Amino acid sequence: MHAVEIPLLPSSSIAKKAVMAITGLLVIGFLAIHFIGNLLLFAGPQAYNQYAHKLASNPLFYLAEAGLLLSFAYHIISGFLVWSRNRAARSEGYQIQKRLGKGTFMSKTLMISGIVILAFLILHLVSFKFGEYIPSAENPDIRDLYSLVVAKFHISWYVFTYIACIAVMGLHLSHGFQSAFRTLGLSNDRTLELLRWTSYGLAAFFVLGYSAFPLYFFLSANQ
Repeated sequence: MHAVEIPLLPSSSIAKKAVMAITGLLVIGFLAIHFIGNLLLFAGPQAYNQYAHKLASNPLFYLAEAGLLLSFAYHIISGFLVWSRNRAARSEGYQIQKRLGKGTFMSKTLMISGIVILAFLILHLVSFKFGEYIPSAENPDIRDLYSLVVAKFHISWYVFTYIACIAVMGLHLSHGFQSAFRTLGLSNDRTLELLRWTSYGLAAFFVLGYSAFPLYFFLSANQ
């Protein structure tokens, strides 16, 4: 069985892993920026809607969005190709496993967690970016994204799904972050332990941070 090759992607497994590492770090950077913007949800509808409107009306936003989309696409495709190549070359996979050990639960479930994250991303885009357009009470030309977010976070199944997927994302990130640095040669024997705990801390921060939004609005509605 031959590994599938895709144009515009490097052919070697090492190069694909490097692409996956770089794009993964770019996505983590987006998660940090997106989280900071979402903090305005706690400031109320006017602050959040103004922020979202200024962001969406900036021409550079679409360039950034295109770059982010490409990063996601390259990360997903590279990850799948590396996984399929390892499956195809079982003897090589066994040698790698022999050198590195049995691996962790997080490393063994990267493909599964990646699929869950992709499904969640689609749900997130359908729910918010391409969701219902609610005009703002103050200005009909500004979308009331705040009300849409609050409405979604009042739905119990949506809140549960959101938090569960964020937890899976944390699992994926806790291995992916440290793996990216190792792949790019940015770690050594002295920094591996620090990098490992940094990865866990970063994953926990994103899981708790992103879970705070749905929990806050859901619990507020049910008091």
